[in-house]
Amino acid sequence: LGNMGVAGGGINALRGTSNVQGSTDMCLLAHILPGYLNVPMEGDTDLETYIKRSGKNTDATITPQGLAGDKSSNWWGNSNKYVVSLLKAWYGNAATKYNDFCFHNLPKCDPTKNYTHIGMFEAMGEGKIKGLWVWGQNPAVGGPNSNGEREALGNLDWLVVTDIWMNETAEFWKRPWVNPPDIKTEVFVLPAACSYEKEGSISNSGRWAQWRYKAMEPPEEAMPDLEIMNLLMLKLKELYEADKAAPGRESITDLEWNYGAITADMVAR
Repeated sequence: LGNMGVAGGGINALRGTSNVQGSTDMCLLAHILPGYLNVPMEGDTDLETYIKRSGKNTDATITPQGLAGDKSSNWWGNSNKYVVSLLKAWYGNAATKYNDFCFHNLPKCDPTKNYTHIGMFEAMGEGKIKGLWVWGQNPAVGGPNSNGEREALGNLDWLVVTDIWMNETAEFWKRPWVNPPDIKTEVFVLPAACSYEKEGSISNSGRWAQWRYKAMEPPEEAMPDLEIMNLLMLKLKELYEADKAAPGRESITDLEWNYGAITADMVAR
C-alpha cells in the first residue's frame, strides 16, 4: 500500500471515509498547523521561542534498520525551515526575517484550555463562544452528547451551517420540548456543492493522491466550500482594510490571498 514496510511508515490506518488523511494533512485538528507543526502557545513570544518550545527542531537522527548512515528520516530537524515556509506562504512579501516572518500575526493558544470538539462545545455552553461556522458536519447528531451540544448551540449569537442539505444542527431550535422564540441564536444556512459537484484532491496514508474532476455543476446558488471560504476571506480583507483601528488588523490585511483566479485546468495547461 506504499506505507507498510517503509522506514518511518508506522501503522497504516484504514480510514472509513474518503480523504480523512487529506483532512488531517490540512490541519483540521486543533493542535497542529499545516505540515503537522505545533500550534503557537501564549508563551511563544517570538519565532525562536516557538521553535525551541515545539520540540521538533532536534539534531537527533533516526537510523532505519538496514539503512545505516541514512539520515533522511530526521525531517523534523528542518522544522524551523518548515515554519518559515508556511509563514511565507501565508504572508508573502510582508513576512521577512526582520519581522520574524509575521509570526506575531498568528493567534496564540492558552495551554490551559481545551480546543477540541468537546472543549469547544463546553465553552459554548458556558457562553464563552459567540459564533460558530459548521462546514460539512452535523454535530447535533455526530457529537458525543447530542442534547448537550444542541443546548450549547442555543447560547450562540449566530450560527452558520454550510451543507448540502438541512440537518439537525441547522434546525436545532426545532427540537422537541423547546420553544423556538426562546432561542436567541440567529441561524444562516449556505448551500454547498456535494463531492460530485466540485473538483479537488484526495490522499490517503498509502502515500498517493488523486485529483477528482466534478461530474456536474452544483444546483442554483450552491457552491464548493472553498469558493464560499474565498468569498468570506475577500470580504474580511475589505472590512479590515477599511478599519484602521481594528485589533489584530495585520493578521488579515497582511495575508497573501491570491486564490480563486487560477483553476486546475489552467495549471495543467
